[in-house]
Amino acid sequence: MKQLPPWLLDELPSHETASYIPQKYDDSTHKLWLIKGKKFNLFLKVCSNTSSPFWKVIKHLFELNLSSDISSFHQQYSYIDKNTRLQVPELIKAKSSNADTVGRNAFILTSEISGNVIEEPNLMMVGQLAEHLAALHHKNNDQWGTLHKPIFNQQQWRERISDTLQSFAKQEEVPERYLNEALGACQYIISTQFIPLMPDLRWDQFLQKDDQLYALVAVSYT
Repeated sequence: MKQLPPWLLDELPSHETASYIPQKYDDSTHKLWLIKGKKFNLFLKVCSNTSSPFWKVIKHLFELNLSSDISSFHQQYSYIDKNTRLQVPELIKAKSSNADTVGRNAFILTSEISGNVIEEPNLMMVGQLAEHLAALHHKNNDQWGTLHKPIFNQQQWRERISDTLQSFAKQEEVPERYLNEALGACQYIISTQFIPLMPDLRWDQFLQKDDQLYALVAVSYT
Protein backbone atom coordinates (compact mmCIF):
# COMPACT_ATOMS: atom_id res chain seq x y z
CA MET A 1 0.00 0.00 0.00
CA LYS A 2 1.37 3.39 -0.98
CA GLN A 3 2.33 5.72 1.86
CA LEU A 4 2.18 9.48 1.85
CA PRO A 5 5.48 11.12 0.88
CA PRO A 6 7.19 12.13 4.15
CA TRP A 7 7.50 15.78 3.12
CA LEU A 8 3.70 16.02 2.88
CA LEU A 9 3.01 15.14 6.49
CA ASP A 10 3.80 18.67 7.69
CA GLU A 11 1.54 20.14 5.01
CA LEU A 12 -1.62 18.30 6.07
CA PRO A 13 -4.06 19.07 8.90
CA SER A 14 -4.41 16.57 11.72
CA HIS A 15 -6.13 13.42 10.44
CA GLU A 16 -6.76 9.78 11.27
CA THR A 17 -5.97 7.94 8.04
CA ALA A 18 -4.68 8.57 4.53
CA SER A 19 -5.81 5.99 1.96
CA TYR A 20 -4.26 5.83 -1.49
CA ILE A 21 -6.77 5.67 -4.36
CA PRO A 22 -5.39 3.69 -7.34
CA GLN A 23 -5.10 5.62 -10.58
CA LYS A 24 -7.83 4.81 -13.07
CA TYR A 25 -5.61 5.62 -16.06
CA ASP A 26 -1.91 5.02 -16.64
CA ASP A 27 -1.46 8.60 -17.83
CA SER A 28 -3.22 10.23 -14.86
CA THR A 29 -1.54 13.47 -13.83
CA HIS A 30 -2.00 13.09 -10.07
CA LYS A 31 -1.68 10.51 -7.36
CA LEU A 32 -4.75 10.66 -5.14
CA TRP A 33 -5.32 10.08 -1.41
CA LEU A 34 -8.46 10.24 0.72
CA ILE A 35 -7.60 11.99 3.98
CA LYS A 36 -10.02 11.00 6.76
CA GLY A 37 -10.51 12.98 9.95
CA LYS A 38 -13.01 12.88 12.83
CA LYS A 39 -15.08 15.73 11.44
CA PHE A 40 -13.99 16.01 7.82
CA ASN A 41 -12.67 14.21 4.77
CA LEU A 42 -10.28 15.75 2.26
CA PHE A 43 -8.84 14.75 -1.08
CA LEU A 44 -5.13 15.15 -1.72
CA LYS A 45 -3.76 15.27 -5.27
CA VAL A 46 0.00 15.11 -5.75
CA CYS A 47 1.42 15.94 -9.18
CA SER A 48 3.22 12.91 -10.53
CA ASN A 49 3.08 13.02 -14.32
CA THR A 50 3.60 16.62 -15.44
CA SER A 51 6.41 15.72 -17.86
CA SER A 52 4.16 13.69 -20.15
CA PRO A 53 3.95 14.67 -23.85
CA PHE A 54 0.49 16.11 -23.18
CA TRP A 55 1.68 18.57 -20.50
CA LYS A 56 4.79 19.44 -22.52
CA VAL A 57 2.56 20.57 -25.39
CA ILE A 58 0.32 22.52 -23.00
CA LYS A 59 3.35 24.25 -21.49
CA HIS A 60 4.78 25.09 -24.92
CA LEU A 61 1.50 26.50 -26.23
CA PHE A 62 0.00 28.23 -23.19
CA GLU A 63 3.05 28.81 -20.96
CA LEU A 64 1.27 26.70 -18.35
CA ASN A 65 3.59 24.81 -16.01
CA LEU A 66 1.24 22.79 -13.81
CA SER A 67 3.77 22.08 -11.05
CA SER A 68 4.59 25.76 -10.54
CA ASP A 69 1.19 27.26 -11.46
CA ILE A 70 -0.76 25.22 -8.91
CA SER A 71 -0.14 28.00 -6.39
CA SER A 72 -2.54 30.15 -8.46
CA PHE A 73 -5.35 27.58 -8.35
CA HIS A 74 -7.26 29.52 -5.68
CA GLN A 75 -8.13 31.95 -8.46
CA GLN A 76 -9.14 29.14 -10.80
CA TYR A 77 -11.41 27.43 -8.27
CA SER A 78 -13.08 30.73 -7.40
CA TYR A 79 -13.60 31.61 -11.07
CA ILE A 80 -15.09 28.24 -12.04
CA ASP A 81 -17.30 28.10 -8.93
CA LYS A 82 -18.87 31.44 -9.92
CA ASN A 83 -19.50 30.35 -13.50
CA THR A 84 -20.94 26.84 -13.26
CA ARG A 85 -24.03 25.20 -11.80
CA LEU A 86 -21.99 22.16 -10.82
CA GLN A 87 -20.66 21.69 -7.33
CA VAL A 88 -16.96 22.55 -6.97
CA PRO A 89 -14.89 21.43 -3.95
CA GLU A 90 -13.42 23.96 -1.59
CA LEU A 91 -9.72 24.44 -2.21
CA ILE A 92 -8.02 24.08 1.17
CA LYS A 93 -4.41 24.38 0.04
CA ALA A 94 -2.52 24.48 -3.24
CA LYS A 95 1.24 24.58 -3.16
CA SER A 96 3.86 24.51 -5.88
CA SER A 97 6.94 22.34 -5.97
CA ASN A 98 10.07 23.48 -4.23
CA ALA A 99 12.90 23.20 -6.74
CA ASP A 100 15.47 23.44 -3.96
CA THR A 101 14.20 20.40 -2.10
CA VAL A 102 14.84 16.97 -3.59
CA GLY A 103 11.76 14.78 -3.89
CA ARG A 104 9.16 17.49 -3.42
CA ASN A 105 6.34 18.16 -5.82
CA ALA A 106 3.17 20.21 -6.18
CA PHE A 107 -0.08 19.23 -4.51
CA ILE A 108 -3.73 20.26 -4.13
CA LEU A 109 -5.84 19.66 -1.01
CA THR A 110 -9.62 20.00 -1.37
CA SER A 111 -12.79 19.20 0.52
CA GLU A 112 -14.63 15.97 -0.21
CA ILE A 113 -17.78 16.18 -2.33
CA SER A 114 -20.39 13.42 -2.26
CA GLY A 115 -21.17 11.73 -5.53
CA ASN A 116 -20.21 8.75 -7.64
CA VAL A 117 -17.70 8.15 -10.40
CA ILE A 118 -19.25 8.27 -13.86
CA GLU A 119 -18.94 4.83 -15.38
CA GLU A 120 -21.12 5.42 -18.45
CA PRO A 121 -22.54 8.91 -19.10
CA ASN A 122 -26.17 9.21 -20.20
CA LEU A 123 -27.74 11.80 -22.52
CA MET A 124 -28.74 14.03 -19.61
CA MET A 125 -25.13 14.17 -18.39
CA VAL A 126 -23.95 15.04 -21.90
CA GLY A 127 -26.45 17.91 -21.97
CA GLN A 128 -25.37 19.12 -18.52
CA LEU A 129 -21.72 19.02 -19.60
CA ALA A 130 -22.67 21.11 -22.64
CA GLU A 131 -24.40 23.64 -20.35
CA HIS A 132 -21.30 23.81 -18.14
CA LEU A 133 -19.03 24.47 -21.11
CA ALA A 134 -21.46 26.96 -22.67
CA ALA A 135 -21.56 28.99 -19.45
CA LEU A 136 -17.76 29.28 -19.50
CA HIS A 137 -17.72 30.07 -23.22
CA HIS A 138 -19.72 33.23 -22.50
CA LYS A 139 -16.70 34.52 -20.56
CA ASN A 140 -14.39 35.73 -23.31
CA ASN A 141 -11.23 37.79 -23.39
CA ASP A 142 -9.15 39.42 -26.11
CA GLN A 143 -5.99 37.87 -24.62
CA TRP A 144 -5.10 34.28 -23.79
CA GLY A 145 -2.58 32.09 -21.99
CA THR A 146 -3.42 30.81 -18.52
CA LEU A 147 -6.70 31.61 -16.80
CA HIS A 148 -5.00 33.63 -14.07
CA LYS A 149 -2.52 35.35 -16.39
CA PRO A 150 -3.59 35.83 -20.05
CA ILE A 151 -0.50 37.42 -21.59
CA PHE A 152 -0.72 36.65 -25.33
CA ASN A 153 -2.48 38.67 -28.03
CA GLN A 154 -4.66 37.57 -30.96
CA GLN A 155 -1.84 37.30 -33.49
CA GLN A 156 0.22 35.11 -31.17
CA TRP A 157 -2.44 32.37 -31.16
CA ARG A 158 -1.72 31.44 -34.77
CA GLU A 159 2.01 31.89 -34.31
CA ARG A 160 2.27 29.74 -31.20
CA ILE A 161 0.11 26.95 -32.67
CA SER A 162 2.43 26.81 -35.69
CA ASP A 163 5.53 26.86 -33.51
CA THR A 164 4.15 24.13 -31.23
CA LEU A 165 3.25 21.92 -34.20
CA GLN A 166 6.72 22.27 -35.68
CA SER A 167 8.48 21.63 -32.39
CA PHE A 168 6.62 18.45 -31.45
CA ALA A 169 6.24 17.10 -34.99
CA LYS A 170 10.04 16.75 -35.06
CA GLN A 171 10.09 14.94 -31.73
CA GLU A 172 7.31 12.53 -32.75
CA GLU A 173 8.68 12.07 -36.30
CA VAL A 174 5.45 13.19 -37.97
CA PRO A 175 5.65 12.83 -41.80
CA GLU A 176 6.54 16.17 -43.35
CA ARG A 177 3.54 16.26 -45.66
CA TYR A 178 1.12 16.04 -42.70
CA LEU A 179 3.00 18.77 -40.88
CA ASN A 180 2.92 21.01 -43.94
CA GLU A 181 -0.83 20.49 -44.31
CA ALA A 182 -1.37 21.46 -40.66
CA LEU A 183 0.89 24.51 -40.94
CA GLY A 184 -0.93 25.56 -44.09
CA ALA A 185 -4.26 25.39 -42.28
CA CYS A 186 -2.85 27.55 -39.48
CA GLN A 187 -2.51 30.46 -41.90
CA TYR A 188 -6.31 30.69 -42.06
CA ILE A 189 -6.81 30.97 -38.30
CA ILE A 190 -8.39 34.29 -37.31
CA SER A 191 -9.15 34.62 -33.61
CA THR A 192 -10.44 37.75 -31.86
CA GLN A 193 -11.89 36.36 -28.63
CA PHE A 194 -10.69 33.61 -26.28
CA ILE A 195 -12.57 31.48 -23.76
CA PRO A 196 -11.62 29.23 -20.81
CA LEU A 197 -10.47 25.75 -21.83
CA MET A 198 -10.15 22.57 -19.77
CA PRO A 199 -7.33 20.86 -21.70
CA ASP A 200 -7.64 17.43 -20.05
CA LEU A 201 -11.44 17.26 -20.15
CA ARG A 202 -12.83 13.75 -19.63
CA TRP A 203 -15.55 12.12 -17.56
CA ASP A 204 -13.37 11.10 -14.62
CA GLN A 205 -13.06 14.82 -13.74
CA PHE A 206 -16.74 14.84 -12.76
CA LEU A 207 -19.07 13.10 -10.30
CA GLN A 208 -22.70 12.08 -10.79
CA LYS A 209 -25.61 11.78 -8.39
CA ASP A 210 -29.01 10.24 -9.22
CA ASP A 211 -27.85 9.76 -12.83
CA GLN A 212 -27.18 13.47 -13.28
CA LEU A 213 -23.94 15.39 -13.58
CA TYR A 214 -23.35 16.77 -10.10
CA ALA A 215 -19.83 18.00 -9.44
CA LEU A 216 -16.61 19.05 -11.10
CA VAL A 217 -13.74 17.79 -8.96
CA ALA A 218 -10.71 18.55 -11.17
CA VAL A 219 -10.33 22.26 -11.89
CA SER A 220 -7.53 22.90 -14.37
CA TYR A 221 -8.27 25.56 -16.98
CA THR A 222 -6.33 27.77 -19.37
